[in-house]
Amino acid sequence: MEDENVYKSRFEINLGLPTQLALILALVGAVLWLVFFTPIPATHDYFHAARHSIGILACH
Repeated sequence: MEDENVYKSRFEINLGLPTQLALILALVGAVLWLVFFTPIPATHDYFHAARHSIGILACH
């Protein structure tokens, strides 16, 4: 029956490789920024040693 396909929804996005790479780099950068520069004390304390081991990030 033709009406059965009315309820099926399909959503596709096709992105090129440069766009995919830009998006993943932006996502990774945002996550790293949030982890290393968070004002939340528990998160800051957990990643404190990693932040100092990088050497280029001042903490205090």
